[in-house]
Amino acid sequence: MSNRPTYEELEQSVLQLKKDAIKRKATEAELIESRERLDLALKSTELGIWEYDIIRDKWLFDDLSVEFFGSYPQNDSEFNLLIHPDDIVQYYKDWKTVKKGENATIVSEYRLKSKSGHYRWLLEKGKVVEWDSNKKPIRAIG
Repeated sequence: MSNRPTYEELEQSVLQLKKDAIKRKATEAELIESRERLDLALKSTELGIWEYDIIRDKWLFDDLSVEFFGSYPQNDSEFNLLIHPDDIVQYYKDWKTVKKGENATIVSEYRLKSKSGHYRWLLEKGKVVEWDSNKKPIRAIG
């Protein structure tokens, strides 16, 4: 007896591969459509998405946020330069409780300098989504 597959087995394998490819393409199309819908919703409501790696002090922003800033602040020091001087103390207080692990959510309202140099009011909302083994916050998203 041979361990080689029969013609029928090969044919079934090919059919299964075709079905898998069709399913994958449909899933990819749904993902693209979903992403487009999310992008349109964010742009029409002027909402930006951010992620903050608390341990590494690294910010990630979506394209809409970067367009607003005109640059890409990499860390807290760079981001803080964009906050209106009259609002920076409250901003620090709002984030302090999150970074210490005392509060899992951030809600902060402050003025942020846009690429045009003008300040605009911003309502920041987010939540810690990852903690280390000592229950210290690692990552927040909003």
